[in-house]
Order: sequence, then structure tokens, then C-alpha cells
Amino acid sequence: MYKYQGKILQQHPPMKLFVSISGSKLRDPNICDVAYREPIQVSSVHLIGEKDWLKQPGEELAAAFDNPLVLRHPKGHTVPRLDETAVKQLKEWTKGILQGGAGGSKEAQLRMENPLL
Repeated sequence: MYKYQGKILQQHPPMKLFVSISGSKLRDPNICDVAYREPIQVSSVHLIGEKDWLKQPGEELAAAFDNPLVLRHPKGHTVPRLDETAVKQLKEWTKGILQGGAGGSKEAQLRMENPLL
């Protein structure tokens, strides 16, 4: 009952970023009603394989986020080797987070500049 009321999601510390490799949405309808009611407002990157048996669920998960970065690869359900274009996109996405862009924060940037903070 506790998880169905969204209390677990509300009490979880806010995420700064989300990375999905061959991921999918939660399937329990009671949880989905809470978890995906609104677009998820966190920077996210989703690696989706063209031959992955979870391709469609991965697409659905990416669609649940506001402005996701989706990197596609020709393989299946695996951690892919990224091509030059995907590496560049991922670098820009990461750089934006570290500079306090969408999903990033000044605090995260300071920690990267001074790991002792």
C-alpha cells in the first residue's frame, strides 16, 4: 500500500540524472499511475538497441522523460560500443549537467571542480 500511494517516490532524494541501457518502465499499474503521471523532470540518456527484445519498452521509458537523449545502436540487448556521433552527443549531455544545465546543478559542478566539497 505504501508504494502504491507514491510515498516511496516522494521520499526518495531527487535524482540528478538517469541513465538507461536496455531499460523499461515499471509494469505495475498502481505504481505507473503515480510514477508516470507527469513527465519525469530529470536529465536522462537512454541507449536503445534496434534488435533488443526490450526495444519498445525502452522507447516507452524514454517517452516518460522530459527531453530525453536517446542514443540508438544496431545491436540487441547489450551495452553497446558507441560510434563517434553518439560519443559526441553523450559528451555534450554530460557537459550540460556538469555546467548546471537541465538536471545539473551548481553543487554538482563545484564537486567536480573540488572533489573535497
